Amino acid sequence: STALFWYNYTTVYSVLSSRHWQFGYQEMYQAVFSISNENPSLPMYISRSEGRPAAYLWFYQKTQPQLVQALNDSVKKDQGEYLTFDLFNFVGSPGEIPDSPAIVVLTKSEFDNYRMNHTIAEVRTITAPDGSIVWKIGIQQ
Repeated sequence: STALFWYNYTTVYSVLSSRHWQFGYQEMYQAVFSISNENPSLPMYISRSEGRPAAYLWFYQKTQPQLVQALNDSVKKDQGEYLTFDLFNFVGSPGEIPDSPAIVVLTKSEFDNYRMNHTIAEVRTITAPDGSIVWKIGIQQ
């Protein structure tokens, strides 16, 4: 029983439940930081449909809490969730993204629908351990 539990916990559960644990944020932000280094002036628009992207940004960027706290009274929020931070914009739907050059991070369905009406080049795809697409990253022209 212990061996079966350990196998399911370390092998099966981690694959089947990765989306419930917001898998892909680390890989997505690594890609966004890399793309942003090549395009430093482009604003970034990240979908909020997979959780709370601002919190993951601060964690993976190793942002000092004092920087976040200093903006607390002036930053635009939705139910306490930051909607902007530096060049990062966290959107509830792709319709909030202006039609101007930007780095865009959306879920697969959001990206595919957004691509129909906008000029955007897909530059990176982030997949979960089960092979499903978590994020699509593109550069909008």
